[in-house]
Amino acid sequence: MRAFFLSLVLASLLAVPGVAANESMAEPAGLTLYGHVLDPATGAGEITPYDPMKEWYSPGICALPNGYVPAPAMDCQRIVYTLNAKTVRELPFTTGDVHLTFYLSADFILVPTTLEDNGVTPPVEDAGAIPRVNVEAVLSIDGQEAGKAQVEGVDVVTGPDGAPTAFELAFAPQVASIPAGAPVTLTIQWWQVETPTGVRTGMTQYNVHEGGDYNTLLVLPVTAGALEFLADSVTLDLDAMCADASLVPKHLRKVVKPLCAQAPAPASATLVDGSVLFAFENPPVDLEELAIHLQGPAEAKALTDPFSWTAAGVPHIGVIWDHAADGADPAAYTAHVMYEGASVAELGLEKALGLDAGGDLPGPSFALVALALVGAAAVALRRRV
Repeated sequence: MRAFFLSLVLASLLAVPGVAANESMAEPAGLTLYGHVLDPATGAGEITPYDPMKEWYSPGICALPNGYVPAPAMDCQRIVYTLNAKTVRELPFTTGDVHLTFYLSADFILVPTTLEDNGVTPPVEDAGAIPRVNVEAVLSIDGQEAGKAQVEGVDVVTGPDGAPTAFELAFAPQVASIPAGAPVTLTIQWWQVETPTGVRTGMTQYNVHEGGDYNTLLVLPVTAGALEFLADSVTLDLDAMCADASLVPKHLRKVVKPLCAQAPAPASATLVDGSVLFAFENPPVDLEELAIHLQGPAEAKALTDPFSWTAAGVPHIGVIWDHAADGADPAAYTAHVMYEGASVAELGLEKALGLDAGGDLPGPSFALVALALVGAAAVALRRRV
């Protein structure tokens, strides 16, 4: 039986060099994960691919109803974020850097004016400011340290509008990929003074800002988004398929059969395929909201009803267009994959390739289809505010 493949061609993501804290940084490309503090009393947090917080949220680490817990200090100066979604496929790293954006502010009321540690007394110019703060981020994948970065000597100052101080860290990943199902953790630690024995300490009256303009962001340089919508097309040689049913791919048989029963049967038709590729299990996407729309000089009318199938765990939706019945040139049309009424991927149908009755279609190593990831590298759905 002739093999029928729809090859997926993923767009490459650009790498961005790292910079120090509080400097301007170009927008990094890659897979964005959002950080949330789950328990301010213990510094437990999560990173998630689908949950940017829309509203500004500012948990005080170690904040309890009766105030801050002063000791041990590092319990109030560390957050351990754990990835809350399981990867369903390996995610290889590119040559780019991991980027972290993290926000701290100082409490206006509770910040003391001095810090004494082995005779060191850093000055505090104003309440609501903590001087010379160091921040370290360590990424671990599958129990192995995958990279870390540190910035030193940044004054944490709360702005007049409550705006925090931004820390931007970047480092090259020290592993080749994120294996499917591997646990991922991000540990962020901050301090002012480190003793000769390696004890890190400092003032504890910090707020970790989240949401709105201050989302904690971890951007991983991988060649995949959390959720990608893809658009493909191919020209079907119905003359050959109608003459030999073994040439019809299994997922097209119920749709092609009525076309072959027409008198006369169309010689060829255009298959338009929309698919959803995801990196994590249980993506928040409703497959019933997927649709395909053809845009061109005239309305495309000779379309089959939409049909769906799954290949290698990837859900697809497709339609077959008898463009000859509409007297249309497919090259003048653009296919749009629609999700919740919005176009999330598009493809000019001049990219469709013909199906040769005398030979097999190219296998997965060839670009049988062109993919367009048009502004849809991820769909971010809010879980909470």
